[in-house]
Amino acid sequence: MGTFTLSQSREKKRQTIYPIGKGIHTNFTVVGETNNYESVDDDKKNIDNDSTYVYHDTESTVSDTYVFENIGEQGETITAISSLNVIAIAKSHLNRPVSTSEYKIAISDDGWVTNIDYSDNKDLVTSYIRLNNSYSVNPLNTPSDFTETEINNLRFGLYAKSDSVVETDLSCTLRPNAAGDLTDTSMYPDTGEASYEDINDETSDKTDTYIFAEYPANQQTIDLFNVNELTSCATDGGTISHVAVVGVFQTNGIGNGYVYAGLKVGGTEYWKPAEQRTINVGGSSWLTKSWTWDENPDTSTTWAWSDFESLQIGIDMLHSANTGGECRCTQLYLVIYYNIAAVIPEIRTTAFYADVLYDADFSIDLQKPEEISTNHTRNIKMLNFWNSEREVYDLNRSSKTQVMRGFLYGGQCGDSTCSDTEFTTEGTMSFHWGLTESWSSISNAYDGNTGTYASIGVGEGGTCYFSAPDITYPVGDACITKVEIRYYAYGSGSPNPPNWINMQLYARYLDESETGRLDLKVWAGSAGDYDSDWVTVTAPTEGWTLNQVKGLSIKFFTESGGDGWGRLKDVSIKVTYKEVETYSCCDTIKMIRSMGLVGDDIIITGLTPNCFNGTFKLVSFGWNQISKTPIMFDWIMQLEDVEK
Repeated sequence: MGTFTLSQSREKKRQTIYPIGKGIHTNFTVVGETNNYESVDDDKKNIDNDSTYVYHDTESTVSDTYVFENIGEQGETITAISSLNVIAIAKSHLNRPVSTSEYKIAISDDGWVTNIDYSDNKDLVTSYIRLNNSYSVNPLNTPSDFTETEINNLRFGLYAKSDSVVETDLSCTLRPNAAGDLTDTSMYPDTGEASYEDINDETSDKTDTYIFAEYPANQQTIDLFNVNELTSCATDGGTISHVAVVGVFQTNGIGNGYVYAGLKVGGTEYWKPAEQRTINVGGSSWLTKSWTWDENPDTSTTWAWSDFESLQIGIDMLHSANTGGECRCTQLYLVIYYNIAAVIPEIRTTAFYADVLYDADFSIDLQKPEEISTNHTRNIKMLNFWNSEREVYDLNRSSKTQVMRGFLYGGQCGDSTCSDTEFTTEGTMSFHWGLTESWSSISNAYDGNTGTYASIGVGEGGTCYFSAPDITYPVGDACITKVEIRYYAYGSGSPNPPNWINMQLYARYLDESETGRLDLKVWAGSAGDYDSDWVTVTAPTEGWTLNQVKGLSIKFFTESGGDGWGRLKDVSIKVTYKEVETYSCCDTIKMIRSMGLVGDDIIITGLTPNCFNGTFKLVSFGWNQISKTPIMFDWIMQLEDVEK
């Protein structure tokens, strides 16, 4: 029966890619999940904040690296990439970072060996914010426009250092939340509210609500209030320097008013001395006044956070001998002043992802439809003349629709056994080896804390081994087409007389014999540096398998050379792979739906006669499963010819 093709050119499509594996460096602490990538792979529309995250809280600079999803979808061929925007949702927990702290976003195309691009230092605050680093070109290559392979070969990372923070002159405020042991004052507007509700505003409402003392003269009125719990303050375990009761007062313009404050701590009331009661708040202007206690008056010791668990604040007011006079309080609260000793904040990241903007050609092959129908509607006009003659004019086409109906066969939803079509993608991945055995003849090994690879020195007859790191591989068995190694080596020692160092590098897989032997011979002196190109490792007879790549190791040793040393560093591997996939009937249906959702024109080719081919809009698409054994779907689509 043959096939026909649906194709679509997609411009400026945005795809979000998320972490799916860990890179070579996993130096951040993971919270809420097992692996770093699982803690930051939240959907960007549903960030879980502090439920899962990674953090760094030391003064050393470290990296945390990730493998991201590949870009593109089934049926797409990416033609151009406009931009890559890498985004982290991060914060400095509880304390703002000092200026020497660091937080950067980075990308690498060689597995985090040497070719790494770091963003500028990002400013963090104490709540989660969106930080991003945008690329219009690939800074790791020339620079030039990104390709699909380059994006898929990237490793994404975070780079952080958290330095000590010392914060001073911090404060938190506790406001009345219930009546205390004394309630003598009058209330305004006195419409059923409790007295504390008239004075616990965060912003003073002045004459809208207040408590007051009134004539007769010199009659004291005292109120005590409970205050809200410390959970409402950012205490952070700091050292308290002092506390203050603060109030806002006025009179109603008749006579003078007098106020002073107190505390009830440990069951005892402590009021400021009488001389602090001579504050004249006469007149209608509002006056803010505070009273300070450097120590807990009940214990005569420095304040402790536990002292506030049952503390009450109080106000004592009276008015002079003027009939009708009032002394008013519209706001009253307690302020705790404290300092925080040196602390290293946790630099937290709760989400990490990237947006890629690209153009793509999309196509899918289908079995030719069983039925095709068209509807060509035209706009016409008929004119009646006085002599009874008529003329009909064909003005233009009003619509041209095409309806097709066909079948899909084979495969299960979600599997890859349906033979409707297949597609091929190619890409590369690379990573760095780490030292796995310690020998007395080895110096300057890999530093796992800093992620640096100092040179490995091996004396005459010395040997050391490296193995591939445990990372996520985005390929399956029988897809690997090439394995390459790149290394940096040099000889040293015994320059007079000059000696040769015969350094040999082997690539081995599993327990099989050595393969891809690379014999290095460099001069035994400071001028003996050698930076190789990528060297292909000889593949096993039956071709590479994924397990063989995972089991690769490097053997490095020296032969002869007197007192010379062979030195090796920056050993990297690059795997080139080809992925061939087939997709099921359900995948095919999703791909057709995707074409409709994108909304761009669809081009049909391969139908006969040629009049059924052309450029269309997908108006509607429907499907129905009509058989389970074998799998069979009936589909129907309605198209509108855009050329008419």
